[in-house]
Amino acid sequence: MTPYRYQALTNQLKGDIQASRWKVGERLPSVRELCRTQSLSKATVLHALHQLEAEGLLEARPKSGYFVKNRQPEKPPAPQPSTRKPSPQAVNVPSIFRDIMKHSAAFDILPNAGGNQASTHLVSLNRHISRAMRTHPEHSAMYYNEPTGDPALRNQLSEHYRTTSLDLAPSQFCITAGCQNALFLALMATCKPGDNVIVESPAFYGALQLLQQLQLNVIEIPASSETGVDIEAFESALQKWQVTACIVTPAFATPTGATMSAENRRQLVTLANQYDIAVIEDDIYGDLAF
Repeated sequence: MTPYRYQALTNQLKGDIQASRWKVGERLPSVRELCRTQSLSKATVLHALHQLEAEGLLEARPKSGYFVKNRQPEKPPAPQPSTRKPSPQAVNVPSIFRDIMKHSAAFDILPNAGGNQASTHLVSLNRHISRAMRTHPEHSAMYYNEPTGDPALRNQLSEHYRTTSLDLAPSQFCITAGCQNALFLALMATCKPGDNVIVESPAFYGALQLLQQLQLNVIEIPASSETGVDIEAFESALQKWQVTACIVTPAFATPTGATMSAENRRQLVTLANQYDIAVIEDDIYGDLAF
């Protein structure tokens, strides 16, 4: 099918821009000149230019014409860390967070969103799964496992972490029911009601909910969206108050997205050892770090 004339011109100009025949900031030929050289009407040329403008390749400047746009948007300024002075406080997560989580999980709004329950493929799949479980009962998930998790999985995790220079035995792993469950168990193992726990500010709301549930006090340490936890403020808090544990996400923290430098991580661990506090690392995105 032959493309419309405006589409042909759009593709031609787009190809020229992508091939750097026109540089960023350079002015394209005027509408009148494009009409003359391409033998097209003014409406057709404007349609093509508007299309390229909508795609972010061109920008129109009043009384000046169309210019090649920088496709790399300017980086917005990084938000400034909190200036509020840290102090131990009881956690009080607003009820609006619970309402949001409750209504965002309203599966009855779109029933059967997972697929057609009456699909004949499910019958065949069920038959194959049943046969595999009968043939290889040793691999069945229908039996109770060890409290710390499946041995085969813990062996694989041990092998995986050896590639990161962490020599951890399978017995040192505990498989949990998810990230929240892991944080919950770690806090239960290291803290008691009334203890002080350091978190980044802003912090992952799920961690704050756990701290509230366990009746733990929180000390919020300012965090930069570029470098993570403020190490000086972290040390100052350790000097002022008795701290039991800290929760940190050194790789792509939620919600700032910050990644701590290797030097800042070393300083944090050194301070944690010096003041004898537990470091609970929420390493959910560690394998994605670079």
